[in-house]
Amino acid sequence: MSTPSAEIEVIDPEKQFVKTYVELMELSKNAPFDQFYSTHDYNKLSSLGPSLPKFKYNFPTTSTDQSFTDETPKIAKFKSIKPPFKFSTELKVSPNESIYKIKSNLIESIETLKSSNIKPRDLKLMVKSKVAQDSATLSTLIGDNQEISFNCVISNIPSTTTTKEPEPVIPTSNDDPEVEQPFALSSTAWSKIYEIILKDINDPAKAKALVHKFQQDI
Repeated sequence: MSTPSAEIEVIDPEKQFVKTYVELMELSKNAPFDQFYSTHDYNKLSSLGPSLPKFKYNFPTTSTDQSFTDETPKIAKFKSIKPPFKFSTELKVSPNESIYKIKSNLIESIETLKSSNIKPRDLKLMVKSKVAQDSATLSTLIGDNQEISFNCVISNIPSTTTTKEPEPVIPTSNDDPEVEQPFALSSTAWSKIYEIILKDINDPAKAKALVHKFQQDI
């Protein structure tokens, strides 16, 4: 006669968790505060009550994706073809650096920009005719590439860098009314003025002196 085999009950961990959780909730339901032990009376506890089952879940681990932490320096090339700041250079930059920071480093590396007091706001970096915003990071522009090329446009050039044109030389006036003066009046006009004055005073010397005085006052 065969002995009946004992059946082993398989307990679902998730169902056990819910059942135990409900038991814990029922332990102190509507119980008055004076029935609970204080922290100084924990030694009087005879039992810690039911325990929740331990679940063996795989929690997320730290990502090893290098795309988020890649600090490998990249090569940034810069070129400006417009005078008075014509240059071509390159810098090693971090993918996480902002365009504003890259502008600042570029200015510090080029003496002509630094000595001319060029600020990052005066410098535009363009990638294929598109202006790179100051708040953007290099990684958003370079992608997986190892280098990137910028065209540089410098605006608001300080007046100290411009060439001042020489002032025109103004010739001095001449006492002779017949000689063309450096004013708007022509020699013909001065001759007519001289003739009019001469008719009124009938004195060539005084008429000439008056014309000369008019020339000085204009």
